Amino acid sequence: MSIEDSFQMKLSPGQEALFNSYMNRDLEVMQFPKYLVIETTNACNLKCIMCPRVDMTRKVGFMDFGLFKKIIDEAAGKAEFIYLHFFGEPLLNKDIFKFIDYACGKCMTIAFSTNATFLTKEISEDLLKSQLDFLIISMDSINKSTYDKIRINGDFETTIKNIENFLAKHEELKSTLNVSIQIIRMNQNETEIDEFTSKWDIRSGINVVVKGLHDYANQVKGINQLAAFNQPDIAGRVCADIWRGLVIGWDGVVVPCCNDFDYKNILGNIRVATLSDVWNSTEMKKLRQQQVDGKQKDNVLCRGCSIPIEDNLHGKSLYSVFNPERLELHSYFNSGLYDLEITPDRALLWTRKEFELLIQDKQKDIRLVIANANPHKETLQLSIKLFDKDTGKFDVHGVTEIVLATPQEYKGRLLRYHFELSDDFSYDELYHNHDKRRLGLIIIDIVNYGHTIPRSMYENFDLSLVGIQSRINPENLSIEVNIPLIPDSFHINEKKEVKVILKNKGTRVLSSFMPFPVFLSYHWKETDHDFLISEGIRSQLNKPLRPSEEKEFVMTVQAPAKAGKFELQITLVQENNYWFENHLRSLPLSFPIDVL
Repeated sequence: MSIEDSFQMKLSPGQEALFNSYMNRDLEVMQFPKYLVIETTNACNLKCIMCPRVDMTRKVGFMDFGLFKKIIDEAAGKAEFIYLHFFGEPLLNKDIFKFIDYACGKCMTIAFSTNATFLTKEISEDLLKSQLDFLIISMDSINKSTYDKIRINGDFETTIKNIENFLAKHEELKSTLNVSIQIIRMNQNETEIDEFTSKWDIRSGINVVVKGLHDYANQVKGINQLAAFNQPDIAGRVCADIWRGLVIGWDGVVVPCCNDFDYKNILGNIRVATLSDVWNSTEMKKLRQQQVDGKQKDNVLCRGCSIPIEDNLHGKSLYSVFNPERLELHSYFNSGLYDLEITPDRALLWTRKEFELLIQDKQKDIRLVIANANPHKETLQLSIKLFDKDTGKFDVHGVTEIVLATPQEYKGRLLRYHFELSDDFSYDELYHNHDKRRLGLIIIDIVNYGHTIPRSMYENFDLSLVGIQSRINPENLSIEVNIPLIPDSFHINEKKEVKVILKNKGTRVLSSFMPFPVFLSYHWKETDHDFLISEGIRSQLNKPLRPSEEKEFVMTVQAPAKAGKFELQITLVQENNYWFENHLRSLPLSFPIDVL
């Protein structure tokens, strides 16, 4: 396996197995699903205008602890991310804390969403002291008139007070619970988004998320009047959901996805079967076959679905969909991070000077592979905290692996790491408004399933492989330059295109990626005299040139502003580093030119 291939491996072995089953269109999937939705109840005290509960005809009830225990016992050590809600308010289930206590700490991220109407002081304190990993608080407006229109039967004053008391207690207890306060974007609250996001005190463990409205495959009457939906062409596109997870109702009924709020496509029942049985049941295989055969429009759950179902999911690569922890947590909790898609199967995280990561402990130490993206500082100092406790300071030079040992009391839990860099830089200052984001590090990989990355895989890692051109050490530089045809004369100030064939005989990729891009360039020298033009137009290498590759490039050459006999010297330069001729005897290539 090459270095590049190793860093494309963003999935654990189990996630990779599911991804491969999907890509192979396997009807029987041997790997256990990594993503589960468990409906603790479908009872709710509200009648929100965007929720399909108003059209639900199935019986209302509460999951009993025995059934929940059966599900968790089978899923433990196999599933990775579990929501304890589907359609209903989880805090209405009197056993919810019993559920939380039993499910948490088992190397699976446990989360649920609440409307906060039952978030009393007592319940808030119990939640904050529990081992629950993640809580989504859905509010949708901080203006009473808008809230009352969206969250029918809700008490605005009580709900706001509940949330404010909860957040104050969160800070007082230094809780390990990660919280996201959510607003669903609709026509009713579109103009209030900025006000909503600025209302809450964003700090460690607290985040605000703006979520798009889901249309539940156009099964909800009038939902299209609440927001504009992008309806993709589903023809020939195969949904990944039924290769990665299951949805389990309060009564044990299993359905394929969140669109099936009224049990229209039942796959089985956990009361009389195991999750593994249902995962490869006859009904599930029929559903997968329907997707493979391109008959999505025959299924009411698929034909009106507005979620992109292949190639891209909310800006995430398809490959990332099979890492539910990364996908869900980054969607709801994104503090100081930027997503940067380089290829369809690799997503790198660019960071600010200060940022946070949520990483699920798997009873293994956490390993980060990170790169220093600062063109001015060869070494950055990185301070790390786990929750509110100092973990240490680390030097980041080039591409660096950092091992974070999980303390015993946090084994199996969702960990919140807070990072702060000694310095950062801005592309805005350096590259003509190319990018206004303030950047510090690039997170190449997060390993939390026990795989040890051999040092040889990253110590000489070339950042060009992941979209960044690093400084090239002269010892690794070797390039063959060939110019098949060059004109013997130019007119004054005339520009001409010159084809150049480059062969990379070195060990590093050459590219025009920031922050140290490589260009073709030239000098004009008067015969037997000094340089007339010491640096000509720089032509970008518009495609990476990997070791041992040979490619054709085109550069632009402009003649001097006076006539005469000159020597055109063609060379390469790495910005903010050096001219190649200073280290290669084969450069520059020189040609006698008449300028007329």
